[in-house]
Amino acid sequence: MAEIVTAVQREASSSSAPESGAATSGSSPGQGAVRGALRCTSFAEGAEMLAPRAPGGGAGVQRKLAGEVQRHQGDAVQREEDPAKLAASILAAVQSDYKTSPIRQAYEAEVAALKAVADGLLTGKDKTQDGSIEDVARAMNQKRLDIGKKYKELTILPLRDYIFFANSQRYDTAYGPSYEWLKNKGKNNMQVIEGSYRPNPDINAFLAPFGDWLKGKSVGDLKKYQSAVGSG
Repeated sequence: MAEIVTAVQREASSSSAPESGAATSGSSPGQGAVRGALRCTSFAEGAEMLAPRAPGGGAGVQRKLAGEVQRHQGDAVQREEDPAKLAASILAAVQSDYKTSPIRQAYEAEVAALKAVADGLLTGKDKTQDGSIEDVARAMNQKRLDIGKKYKELTILPLRDYIFFANSQRYDTAYGPSYEWLKNKGKNNMQVIEGSYRPNPDINAFLAPFGDWLKGKSVGDLKKYQSAVGSG
């Protein structure tokens, strides 16, 4: 950009001449144009003011300068705010084999441990009578949601937001299905209890659309996610 402005200044100084009767104060019209450009609010306005006004050639030079300014601005925006590149860099920074991540492994271990809790709560209950184990089903479903909340809060920001989005598309809460949602889907209480200690066996498939979801986010969101990934 500096070479463009320098060239414009030389052009403005060499091709502009004071009109007859114009007041002078020790500065040329070219210098005045430069000072005027510095007060503009954009590079494009600066190029317009700096462009020579000589008859027969000023408009063409002005258009050329404006085009150069736009090209440089476009390059900068593409480097800094290209959504596809931002999304790709974020995706590359997030582990793609989610099943083997330490957070996921800790989550699955804690969920699996709920079976012992359920077995204890079911002691002395008639499992064949659905109504008699409703309190256990409600308690186990809430324990599973609590574990999910704990580990989702530990998950890196962009992936956490996607999990909230995906869960909200499938269930009635961002953390997973509530007891009422499961019952409305036809689950009996024993199935609710058993589901509470069984983590998703194919979490990689569940999170596979994460990259496509990222591509649809705004530049502002992507920059926020990039910052979170970089500081993680």
